[in-house]
Amino acid sequence: MTGEHELYRRAKLKSYADVYAWFKKARSPEKGRPYASWALVKRDYAAPSLDPSVPRMPSFTVIVKGTPVCRITPDNKLTMIVNAHEGSLIAQTLSQSLHGMLPISWTRVGVKRYRITPTGSLEASESWWKSCKEGPELFNGLRLDLNTHEFTNAKADMSKRIDSDARKVWLRAIKTFKHDMALRAKMSVFDGIADKLDTVAGAKYRNGHPDWSTPGWQDALATAMKTREYPKALLGGILLTVPFIASYHFRHTSEGNNSKKIMFTVNYLLNTLSVELRTRFGVFTDEVSDEKAE
Repeated sequence: MTGEHELYRRAKLKSYADVYAWFKKARSPEKGRPYASWALVKRDYAAPSLDPSVPRMPSFTVIVKGTPVCRITPDNKLTMIVNAHEGSLIAQTLSQSLHGMLPISWTRVGVKRYRITPTGSLEASESWWKSCKEGPELFNGLRLDLNTHEFTNAKADMSKRIDSDARKVWLRAIKTFKHDMALRAKMSVFDGIADKLDTVAGAKYRNGHPDWSTPGWQDALATAMKTREYPKALLGGILLTVPFIASYHFRHTSEGNNSKKIMFTVNYLLNTLSVELRTRFGVFTDEVSDEKAE
C-alpha cells in the first residue's frame, strides 16, 4: 500500500486492542460506554476457558439507537450483527458516523441494500466514492478480518443470485395481487372491513397498524400472494396501514378516494418489503437468510 487512507486514519477504534483500551475508561463497565451521542459499546464474555492460564477476554458490541450493529472479538474480527431491515431504520446515522468510529463505511445501494467497505483496505489516493460501490452487500454475519482488512465470508450481490424461474413466479404474483386488491377495493370489500372496525368490538384495532417488519406479517403477505387467499386479518392490516402511508401523499388533492389510497398502500408495502418477499419466493439462488452471528 502507498499509505493509509484519510478515512482509516480518522477511525478512532481500528482494532480489538483499540476497543479494549478505550473501554477501560468506562465509568460503568456493566452498563457499557457511550460513544459520542449515537452509539453505546457493551462488553460480553465468552464461556470460561478450560485452561486457567488463558485469560478470559471480552467481546465488544456496538449498539446504535438500541440496535446491535457489529461485534469486535478477541481474534481481531469485526462481525456485522444487523440485517438490512434493522439497518434501514438507523441507516442515516450509520452512513454519516460509523466510519468515524470503526474502520468501515456504510453505503446505501438500493431499497434495504447496503455495502460495507473496509477503509483500511483503501490506498491513500484511492477514491472512497468509487470503492464504496464495490464492497460486499451487508448481511447479518458478514465478517471482516481487522488484520488483513479483508472479508472472510462475503457473498455475491443479490442481483447476481437470481433464479429466473422463481423471479417469473414472483412477478406474476405481484401483478395478480395488485389486481385482486384493486378488485376488492372496487367491490367495497375494504369498506365492509372498515365498518366492522368502527364497531365497539373493532375499536381496539383502530388506533394502530401492523408492524410489517416482523416475520409474521411478511409470511402472511407472501402466503396470500402465493395462494390468492386473503384472510380478513390481512386485508384489515392493509386497511389499518392506509392512514400512516397514503393519507400524507393525498393530503393536497381531492383525488385520494379510498380505492386509490388502498392501492397506494399496497404498492408501498410491495416496494418496501421487496427483498423480504422475494426471499420467501425463492428468487435468490443461494441461502439469503441471515447467518446469525454467534
